[in-house]
Amino acid sequence: MITATKPYTPPARIWNALALADLLDAAGIASMSVETMNSAEWASLATAAGVRSPSVETRDLTLSMLRNREDVRRKLQPIRTH
Repeated sequence: MITATKPYTPPARIWNALALADLLDAAGIASMSVETMNSAEWASLATAAGVRSPSVETRDLTLSMLRNREDVRRKLQPIRTH
């Protein structure tokens, strides 16, 4: 039997994307605006979030996380207005 010596730790990409998505969300920056961000803007965002400049894969994951949050807010809007 093989036993793990370390508990599972998510890849750094997930943590970096989460930090970036948190910052974008807190600033109220919509995913539509994020889609058009250039490399310099991503680098500035990364600096503000305290992470390295994101790869294309990390940018895609960040955008996916942000879109998911927006989708959840839309779905919960009827509940939030009561």
